[in-house]
Amino acid sequence: MPLLDWLNKDQAVTQANQAPYRLLQPVPKLSVGDPNNQNMLIHG
Repeated sequence: MPLLDWLNKDQAVTQANQAPYRLLQPVPKLSVGDPNNQNMLIHG
């Protein structure tokens, strides 16, 4: 099985684990398309 590896990967993983967690809330007025579709594109 292929694995992703890059320079300073351990540091990047540590920083990602320390990032604050926020649950995304839907904003219907900013949404387009079928609301029952399970596919999402999140831009942030």
